[in-house]
Amino acid sequence: MSCHDNGSISTLLKFPSMTKIKDKVIPISNPEPTKFKDYIIEKPEVVIEINPEKRSLLKEHRKIFGALSAKGNLTVKEIHAIFWDPMQTKYEKSMKTIYRYMDLLENAKLVKIAGHRKQENSRMIEKLYCRSALLYYDKETPSMEKWWKTPEYERIIQKSIDFFILYKNLPEGSNSKLKSLMESFIETRVGYINNQLKDIKSNPEFVKFFSDLSGMEMKSIITDVALFQIFMHDKKIIEGFRQLKGNIKLK
Repeated sequence: MSCHDNGSISTLLKFPSMTKIKDKVIPISNPEPTKFKDYIIEKPEVVIEINPEKRSLLKEHRKIFGALSAKGNLTVKEIHAIFWDPMQTKYEKSMKTIYRYMDLLENAKLVKIAGHRKQENSRMIEKLYCRSALLYYDKETPSMEKWWKTPEYERIIQKSIDFFILYKNLPEGSNSKLKSLMESFIETRVGYINNQLKDIKSNPEFVKFFSDLSGMEMKSIITDVALFQIFMHDKKIIEGFRQLKGNIKLK
């Protein structure tokens, strides 16, 4: 077990004092920093393979997983704080709902109890949650849909192409060539990333390398390495972009 003492500075997300005005909860001030100690007994694994049902849960609760990636270990109160809507001056979710979400995600083995937090001069103890893994990768199935073919990501890819054409002032007819190259590039990159994740999961030396990094750091590293592999091994893709550059006379 490890113990983290934050001294006099609270690592709680800014959780304002509240008052009620016409049935609306309004933040009026920030409380004094609270002294506490975090007792950590569990850390996220480096990589976990998940099925489509769990991927759906990750997507549905991306706000929670984003906060856990950024902060590491959070209490239910801290997770609840990320659902504060300053425009509506209320919380998007109730505390009861957050407790239900965390129970659901813990039962799905997507989050776990990292330890607990003890407030100074208080008997109060709060559970600390963390992700069950720094990164999750999808168990491959014959019917698995390529994520870049889904409407959500197709729109993002098309917008990337549209902006590139606008940014470089490219001529008409560039769209279809760029889209074909982009899809080939993404599919190859994803293949390299998935291979890395499988290798990391089965190699203790790789696990040790990533064990002290955050999920965002790990994601950035494996994405960069996938790009390096494309530059080293995939001459067809590189040549395709070179030919495109020559044909459309990039500025």
